[in-house]
Amino acid sequence: MSVLHGKLTSNNFTKHTCSKGIRRVLINRFNETLILSIKNLCYQQTIDLLDVGCGEGFTLAMLHKEMPDLSLYGFDISQEAINLAREKVPAAACICGDIYNIPFADKRFDVVLCSEVLEHLDSPIAAIEQIKQKSKKYAILSVPNEPFFQLGNFLSGKYLSTLGNHPEHLQHFSKQNFGCLCDKFFKRLACISVFPWTMYIGNV
Repeated sequence: MSVLHGKLTSNNFTKHTCSKGIRRVLINRFNETLILSIKNLCYQQTIDLLDVGCGEGFTLAMLHKEMPDLSLYGFDISQEAINLAREKVPAAACICGDIYNIPFADKRFDVVLCSEVLEHLDSPIAAIEQIKQKSKKYAILSVPNEPFFQLGNFLSGKYLSTLGNHPEHLQHFSKQNFGCLCDKFFKRLACISVFPWTMYIGNV
C-alpha cells in the first residue's frame, strides 16, 4: 500500500485506524473479497504470498489471522512502515525495498498482491512487470475505480480544491482501462468492482 515515502505511510495508517461509518464498511467489504479470492486460488494448498507495498502490515495481519498457513512476505520503501509491520505481524518476513526492483527472486511467490499502490506511481507499467516476474502463479492487483473514487471523495468534502482527487494519485484507472492494462501481462481470471475499488486477479 504505502510505497513512496513517509507521507503515504501516514495516510495508509490513518485509513486503517481512523476510518469509520460507510468508509469502514467499504474497507471491510474489500477485505472480505480479497480473503475469499485468495482462498479460492489456494484451496488446500500451502502458498507463499508477497504483499507489494505492504505499508504498516494491516493486510498481512488480516491474512495471517484468516489464513494462518500462508507463508507471508512484504516489502515497502518506508523503513518506518516496515518496522511497524514487523511488530504487527512477526510471522511475516518484511523488508525495505523498491517496487521497481523488488528484492526477491523471480518466480518466487505463488501469489503477488499489490493493493492501492499503482495509482501513486510514475510508471505503473514498470511496477506490473516486476510483479509478473516475481509471481509463479497468480497476481492480485487493486486500484481506486475512477471516476467513482474521486467523486466519492468530493461528495464527502475531501480534496475539494482538486475536485476530489487525492493529491498523491498520479494515475487514474477506470475498471475497463485497468483490466485492459493488466491483460497485457496476465491471463484474466476476474476483474471485479469492489466499490470504490477495482480488483484484478490474473494468472501468470
